[in-house]
Amino acid sequence: MNEKATFNAEVGYDDFSNFSIATNIAYQTVPGLTITPEIDYLDNFDVDNSDALGVNVRFQRTF
Repeated sequence: MNEKATFNAEVGYDDFSNFSIATNIAYQTVPGLTITPEIDYLDNFDVDNSDALGVNVRFQRTF
């Protein structure tokens, strides 16, 4: 996206009919500190047709 922010996405599907999507944006606030919010989605077609939504935030400090 720019020199401080990068966009990442992952899509998955397996033999058990699980479909998942994960997206995040890694943002470098200051040199050596990166904050990465992420949204995850899982759709389980095979067992009970249930959905799951998750949110993660990662703080990474590099020395």
